[in-house]
Order: sequence, then C-alpha cells, then structure tokens
Amino acid sequence: MISNKAKFIRSLMEAKRQYDKTVNPHLVSTRLPGSVDPHSLTGKRKLNIGMEYMTDPEQVEKIGNKLTVINTEKQREKAEEKGKAPPRMMPNIGLDMLRKHRTPRGIIDALGSQIERNLEFGMDRAMSLPELADRSQHWYVGARDISQKIGSAYGIPHEKMAGVIATQSPQKDWYMNASLAERIAKIHTQHKSTRWSKEMEIAARKKRGEDKNPVFNPDDEEHQKLYKAIRGKSYGELTDPMHQAAWIRTFDEAHHPRRYRILTPEGEMGGFAKNKDGQESDISWGDFGSIAKAVRILDSEGTPESISPHLGQEHKVRSFYNNILQPNAPKRVSDVTVDTHAIGSALGRYNISTATPDLSQFMGGAGSVETGQRGLYPLIKDKFEKLAGERGIIGNAAQSIIWDTKRADATTEGQDKEINQTWEQFRAGAIPHEEVLSSLSAILGPAKPASWMKVKPTKFTSTFESAKYKLTSTARYLKEIIDKCKTKKYDV
Repeated sequence: MISNKAKFIRSLMEAKRQYDKTVNPHLVSTRLPGSVDPHSLTGKRKLNIGMEYMTDPEQVEKIGNKLTVINTEKQREKAEEKGKAPPRMMPNIGLDMLRKHRTPRGIIDALGSQIERNLEFGMDRAMSLPELADRSQHWYVGARDISQKIGSAYGIPHEKMAGVIATQSPQKDWYMNASLAERIAKIHTQHKSTRWSKEMEIAARKKRGEDKNPVFNPDDEEHQKLYKAIRGKSYGELTDPMHQAAWIRTFDEAHHPRRYRILTPEGEMGGFAKNKDGQESDISWGDFGSIAKAVRILDSEGTPESISPHLGQEHKVRSFYNNILQPNAPKRVSDVTVDTHAIGSALGRYNISTATPDLSQFMGGAGSVETGQRGLYPLIKDKFEKLAGERGIIGNAAQSIIWDTKRADATTEGQDKEINQTWEQFRAGAIPHEEVLSSLSAILGPAKPASWMKVKPTKFTSTFESAKYKLTSTARYLKEIIDKCKTKKYDV
C-alpha cells in the first residue's frame, strides 16, 4: 500500500515534470556502434542506450563471466605479484543466484531484478523527505538553466555550453563541475589578447610540496613540454587545444579565486561550498585532455556532428550532455545519467566509489563494437526508466532524486564496514536480499536532508566571482603565503 504522504509527493512530482513534445535537434547518440557514423545520427535519429540493443553474445558472455569472476591465470599471477587475493564474484551475486541462473544472460537478468528492488528502496528513502523528493527531480532543469545562464554571460550557445559542462563532469561534484565550465568559458572568450603574467609564472612553477595538485608536474615530461610551449605567450597566440588547455588552467590558478558556489536543483546559486572544517572548498581541475575537449567544442561549428566527437565514448558523459540540453526530451529519445552515485544506489552499496573494483563493469566494462554498448550501463539506465514509469515521473527525475539521497547518505568508516559485511553474507547465501535491505535501512538510519536545502539563493550569476572578492591576484598569492606561514606549513 502506498501511504497518503507518498501519494501526495507523487502528485506534486507528476504535475511539475512532463516530457516535451518536440526533440531538440542537437541531441546526440548515447552509444557509438562501429557499423555506422553515430555522430551524424542526432535529434530524432539518435541511437539510444538500453538492454534491448545488447545483442552481442560475446559482450554478454564477457560481462556474465566478470560478474561471477572466472579467474584467469593472468589475473591470479597479477594478484600474487601485488600480494592480494585473486578477484572473485561481486557481492551482489549470491550463491543462490548462481544455482538458479547458470547462463551469463540469466545472471545479468537476475541482477537486474535485484537492482529494481534496490532502486525502489532508494526512492522510498527519498520520499520520506517531501522537500527533497519534490525538488531533487529538477536537477537537470536546473543544470539546463545554469548552462544557459553561463552561456549567455559569455556569448556561448546553449548546445556548446552544455558540451563544455559535460566534458568536465567525470569524477567531479556538480557544484565544482559547473564552476570549471564557467572558468573555461570566461577565459576562452575574454582573454584572447591577455599575455602571460608574473602570477601565471608563479602558478606554473609551484611544486607538489606547495600545492597538492600543481598545474605542471615537474616529474612529468609531457607537462613540462606543455609549460615550455605556452610560457610567455598570450592565449590568442596558441592554436593547439592542449596548449590552450594548459594556459586556461594556469591562468585560472593565478587569477581566479579557488572557491565555487553551491547550486540548487532549480539552478539558483547560493553561498560558497565549504569543507567539514568550515573552510571554503577549493576547486580541483581534471586533466588537460578534458579541458582540451571543451576548447574544441567552443571552437566547433556548434552542430551536433561537430560536438559529438569531443564528448567521448562514455555513455555517462553523452547522456549528461543530452540531459542538460533537453532535460524533458520526449520519452522515445530520453536519457538517464548513470554516475557513481547512481550505480551505488542501484547496487544497494552506499559506500561504492571510483576505487571499487567491480564499478568498471557498469560504467565501461566489456564493450561491443557492433552495438556500441559498454558495460552494464544500459541495464541500470533501463531500471531507472522502469521505476520512473511506475512512479509517474521522467527517467532522469527518478535518477536525480535517488542521486541526491545517496549523496546525503555520506557513510562513515564504521558504516562502510557494516555494509560490506552485510553484502558478504548475501554473497555466501547466508541471508536473502530483503534482509540486506533491512540491514541497510538500520545502518543508514533515516534519510538525511540535502546540503542545498538550507541554501539561500544569491543575486550573483557567477559560480566563483562576486563583488566582495576584491583582492588582486598578487595580493591573493601573498595572502596564501601568509596563511601557510601561520599554519606552520612554511618555516618563518
């Protein structure tokens, strides 16, 4: 029985998000089969991701084997070299599942049924907090508005700006992701004639002892080549996207504040993100390659065919681009962005991270040249769509609601240990799946409010700048040195 409270929240959500009737012509295919040119298949002709297209038997067999981990001699030798145990089947595959489902496809289907229940569990947790469930469904609408807001500020079309945002998304928190995209847009459009500055030279010469993530690693030969190629030059003098990427990163480190704003699901900007100690969080860049992809998109014709190649092959980035571009795309071409949080919720493993060994089987494991499908991303995407249909909402709305709940459920080391032990019991056949979920509910406790729920929107339209920030770049550098001296990071 659905409670009256759940019915009320559902009615709110159904009323606020509806599928569009027309297709944005800039949508791109979410899979890239080798038999066609997928970059020319856009809009209504885009190639969707999904289990119905997973028809390559070799891919299915590889995934099934990896889920149950049939150890190869090479895997055992590699594990022995590292002093570790050889890989074994993932915790979500229990002995009872293996007994009942002996084929790779059978194992995948059984896991799919388990994922359905795990996602229902995640959605029910979200529904216990009416404001979170109602507002979280708007994250992609808000992302579209942020993209349009930043694009408008720097004269960049929405489709290009959405591409820039998508290229900066891997392994990045959304607040940071949006700020990185704005920094690229600002520097690329407003600093063509800006020359290399003293502050940039200082930023470029920082070493790991001075900065945990320096612009140029002194021990990296390629980094040093980039540094020499851009040193002393203006941005406009550079034509190689990798050189431009290195210049952008250096300029940002030298002349922009390191902080970035909290964003709301509706696309409004709040105060600056903070660490647990109350200090403002520092922005963290990805590699030069991801920045170069954004530069290529900004310099492209802006057509879907010219943007698509620079989004890469990962389903997540391509789906994210489409969700930003048209969050309410018609159902037949709609997408769901499956990231690490989504996978953690789908597997009922709230402590999952990029370091989790079996994560690759879902994000980009065994692939098929024939169909363009990678890993079990299609399985989780389909299960989010199924849950959304049952709850009367859009697919990416279901994903963003559960994503928000999972983010708020930041687990402690002790909880992580308990979660792992629970799934180990399931793997051994000691407890059924429903008992796992009951244990998870007890371990996690009540659903927690999201960090943005108390955010007061500001008048500012930049993710990192404000009128209050008046220090010059030189003064910021001097302040940084003084602060480090005060904390005894340097001898005085």
